[in-house]
Amino acid sequence: MSRLPETRLSVRRSLIHDYEAIAYQHPETRIWPAWVIWKDGHPLAVKETLSEAREWIANEVKTGGRR
Repeated sequence: MSRLPETRLSVRRSLIHDYEAIAYQHPETRIWPAWVIWKDGHPLAVKETLSEAREWIANEVKTGGRR
């Protein structure tokens, strides 16, 4: 599992293939503003929804990570 930065924010996590999509919640609201896609401890992309994150990861897997 990748090492993520320390945070006091609430998070939601979803493992998809070898990628980890994590939604960080704003500390003062209940808004989930962004899904950050991680692999091997590195942030790769930011998407607004889990669906968009899954689509991005599917494309990465399909193309072998060539952007």
